[in-house]
Amino acid sequence: MGKGASDRALVGSAALTAGLLLVPFGRLALLPVSLLATHVHEMGHALTALLTGGAVGAIVVRADGSGVTPVAGGSPILVASAGYLSTMIAGAALLAAGARPKLASQAMLVLGAVLGGVSLLFLRGDWVGLLTGWGWSLALVFAGLRLKAEAALFVSQFLGIVMSLASLSALRDLFFGGLAPGTLSDATNMARLTGLPPVVWASAWAMGGILIVIAILKLRWGGESRTKHGA
Repeated sequence: MGKGASDRALVGSAALTAGLLLVPFGRLALLPVSLLATHVHEMGHALTALLTGGAVGAIVVRADGSGVTPVAGGSPILVASAGYLSTMIAGAALLAAGARPKLASQAMLVLGAVLGGVSLLFLRGDWVGLLTGWGWSLALVFAGLRLKAEAALFVSQFLGIVMSLASLSALRDLFFGGLAPGTLSDATNMARLTGLPPVVWASAWAMGGILIVIAILKLRWGGESRTKHGA
């Protein structure tokens, strides 16, 4: 399956996303994917804590799209930074994997398996969080194993676009409501750890996330171009 199918999947998923954002109540249809982005955000905190020698408490994801992951030890700066960047990386990776059906299937399968493992070990609390965490894990594994080529391309592109937008939306909300003194957020935690204002960290994560998406997408189309020229 060639580049045309990949491009059609990208354009189609982008059109669907835009349509859902514009029509009345369309955003409600995107809420499950926004909750997936929250799960990936909290999973990023948890995995970074473990990889830097820390311990993880119970992950809680709530129906309003918020989440919390208490950790002990590890690298506080890396752990606090991992949430937003993990969501952007996952979204961009799904977009990049849409270059080929096999890559798209593998990306969804890996994300579903990792989410399932983290959910088994740490996800607790709110029933909506439990339902969406396990639901998305099973859905992604199923998609990775069972979806046909064009369907796998479309789903990976759609999830990648919505997750990337959800991460940017969360950063926007952070700028407008999560930077005030006394507010509990990743940015205020970083300010407490480093002495730099929360807006510095929110801006750095936003720019870092955007650069990650740009770099991965350039790699995708750059790789396609090299393959075509070498054929």
